Amino acid sequence: MNRSKYKPVYFRTFPLHHAAANCNVVEVQRQLDAGANPYQPTEEGLTALHAAVANNSVAVVDLLLKRYVADISIASDTVRHRFLWKAEQVEWKKRPILIAWTEEDCQATLVQAASCPAGIPLNLQVFVLLRQPQEGHYFVALDVCNRSKRTDTLRLIRALLPNGVLSLDRSDLRVSAVNYLHMACSYAKKEIIAMLIGKGASLAFHSGEDHSTPFMAACDGLRKDIAAFLAENYLDRFDPGACNNQDYNALHKMFLRQHTGMVERIVQIMLNYRMSKHRETKLHALSQIFRYDAAEYKYISIWSFANSAPMKKLCSKYIILGQFDLRTRFEGSTLLGTCIERGIALDYCLQEIEADLDLLRMEEDHTGTNVLHKLIRCKRLSFVNDLYSKHGSVVKEIFEIENSVYKPAFDLLEILVQNMDEDGLVFVLEQHRDYYLKDKEHLVNLTIKKPCMNKAAHERLCEITIRKIPQLEATLADWHNSSDWQDNAFNDLVLNLRDSFTKTIVQLEANDRRLDDYVNSNGRTLLHAAVDFCAEELVTKLLARHFDVMKKDAKGCLPIHLVRRSESIFEMLLAENETGQLEYINDAGYNLLHISCKNGLSGAPLEKLLEHGMDVNDTAPDGHLPLSLASCCGTVRFLVNHGARVELLNEHLFSDRLPNMNYCAVWELIPHIATADWFKSCAHLLLPWMVGNEIRERSTERDLEKHEDIRRVIFDSFYQHSKEEASKLFSRVCHNAIVCCARWFLEYDYDLDYDCRYWNCWNSTPLLGLFTYLEEPNFEVVEKLLHKSVDVNAVDDRKRTPLIALAEFFKFTQSYGHSLETFRLLLKKEAKLDEQDYSGNTALHYAFQWEQWELVEFLIDSGARTSIKNASNKLASEMVSAHSRCLFGFIR
Repeated sequence: MNRSKYKPVYFRTFPLHHAAANCNVVEVQRQLDAGANPYQPTEEGLTALHAAVANNSVAVVDLLLKRYVADISIASDTVRHRFLWKAEQVEWKKRPILIAWTEEDCQATLVQAASCPAGIPLNLQVFVLLRQPQEGHYFVALDVCNRSKRTDTLRLIRALLPNGVLSLDRSDLRVSAVNYLHMACSYAKKEIIAMLIGKGASLAFHSGEDHSTPFMAACDGLRKDIAAFLAENYLDRFDPGACNNQDYNALHKMFLRQHTGMVERIVQIMLNYRMSKHRETKLHALSQIFRYDAAEYKYISIWSFANSAPMKKLCSKYIILGQFDLRTRFEGSTLLGTCIERGIALDYCLQEIEADLDLLRMEEDHTGTNVLHKLIRCKRLSFVNDLYSKHGSVVKEIFEIENSVYKPAFDLLEILVQNMDEDGLVFVLEQHRDYYLKDKEHLVNLTIKKPCMNKAAHERLCEITIRKIPQLEATLADWHNSSDWQDNAFNDLVLNLRDSFTKTIVQLEANDRRLDDYVNSNGRTLLHAAVDFCAEELVTKLLARHFDVMKKDAKGCLPIHLVRRSESIFEMLLAENETGQLEYINDAGYNLLHISCKNGLSGAPLEKLLEHGMDVNDTAPDGHLPLSLASCCGTVRFLVNHGARVELLNEHLFSDRLPNMNYCAVWELIPHIATADWFKSCAHLLLPWMVGNEIRERSTERDLEKHEDIRRVIFDSFYQHSKEEASKLFSRVCHNAIVCCARWFLEYDYDLDYDCRYWNCWNSTPLLGLFTYLEEPNFEVVEKLLHKSVDVNAVDDRKRTPLIALAEFFKFTQSYGHSLETFRLLLKKEAKLDEQDYSGNTALHYAFQWEQWELVEFLIDSGARTSIKNASNKLASEMVSAHSRCLFGFIR
């Protein structure tokens, strides 16, 4: 906790809190006399008592506790004399006691009060303390079992929650605030802790976001004195091994912080507790103390938390002291494997292995990796070497164990290669050469052909491999002659030139090869690669060394044909051999203008080409024109402005190039061709292309909005081309939050299948898609869709109906225009209220889970059944947060 949050300035909008934080007893008393509510929490659930405790004001704490005692006495007297419950029945104190502070609150509470509280099960009771007595009542129980009053009772509870709660263990049932004792153990004096415990605060109560106990708070704050104080005086009142909602207890948290002093103190406290409370022996108690039983992280043990050398040393001490069984298994490991990996109690572990070699066989995970493999991976080679010298055949057999699926020895080799553990590599290749050669291909792929390694590391790996397994020398030579290796080496060379030109050039020229001779498997030179990388500085340096700009790659491309964006690189290259590059025609019959347009160039480069007499309407052998090849809007704009004849385009040229054009080029071109006779024949291609597999750039939406007449032609053409494809596309846009397209489909009133399933997303209908993925408001689209013939009870692969999906995401969909009106529309279309999804949850379950109270009330008023349990055997009302669950047990 951040202590600065409890300074007086933090409570400046709450006068009573402010006075308590300032330790001003007189002002606190004046505020109380003036009618201030001592139980009123801030938005974070903090009351005036929190402020007093955090600032160590014993006098203010005492004053506020007297007020609490007086109010709890009112409740006790009512329970005994009006409810006629026995004095020894004190369980009612664990139930929520809300506060009715204003006259209106008190009057509303009396309307919902039960006439016979004894008839209500205690685990459902909700009590209210009335500041202003009504008809002689100071303390009442709400009539929670009256089904006709359920939603009214729910509304009243919600209205009273901001007033706080009469309790020393919780201050606000709306949020997970730490309680007073938790805060006292973090910050306050022992005197305040004793006062709170003396008035009934529980040391066993969990509070705060992580649901921890006061003892955990003391340990978290490294308050050894407070931890000792609690253990010495109140150890019979709490379990020091209690866990929070993340399955950590105080010991785990100190392990994570590598705090050996606190670990020793906590272990001793836990030992005392278990040996006295559970009558356990010391050895058994230690085995129970050093556990980490997290359902979500079964593969982790408490020993995995030890990282520092002092902590590992302390763990070694406890493992030996507790005589822990090294065969103890966790999910995916053993205690022995963990100790080897973490370097804990190593001498002890190695002694045990020496005494029992079968320990080496213990599997550490599902792949068959055993303790021997782990010893090598963790660099315990001195010990392993000794084992091989003493028990060679046995140990080798353990190392080479395999099954029909896994070969753990190869898995180990891969890890050693990844870590470039040279000692480990030398050892396993030397000791198990024959075994690895049994699967030569696998061995080669892990070593000689290992991808994604830097050159130096790979050369060192190959050197080690060949030294230990000479049989692979020919394989290495073949690999060096392969195109893959040459391309990797070539790319490394280009990067070296870019980063260290002078040094790399010296090395290259020392090999008596011309720079032009360095090519990859596609025949590309260093200049080709530099242009492709758009490395202008490298291009300049290579040209200065008289690189041949007319050298073609295997596909007939000159370096200048690879220029896509850089005008300066284009001009540099063209200046080297202007005539040759202008006259060059590639194998497809494209000249430099065709290729430059295809690459998306515009401006100065194209101006230069036109100055040299190139024709913007020049037709290539395949019929394409510079305009049909243009892939960028700037290119299209330039060509049109410089005389390109749009009428030369046709359906074939446009359709052929569409998949390779940028959307900006298409929209630059469409207004020029939309009136052509052939446009409608291929307009059906545009909508799927614009939508894409997911969501294309939003500027496509802007252009469709801008050109309404063209948009209608595109949508009509697509619908007329295929009603089935139009239905599929409508489903896709609904699922991908392309709201504009969904809206236009509905506005144009096509006869689509509006329940068409979208197979890429849980086999879901358009209506479900609109509720499960939102990026912008879509209520209007939902409303229009519900006027169509749609199945409002259709389910997806997770068995969600639209009503369930909307309830599940209602907390978020409200930001996108949805409200209870959407639910009303669904119910008007006869949506079923009590359907259950794959988890057994109904819409009401999700409404409770996300604490959407207006929706809860709406669904109950609409007839939703409250008695349905989900797959986890939970009622809807049991889905709320732990801190507020006690309030809603009556809704069942």
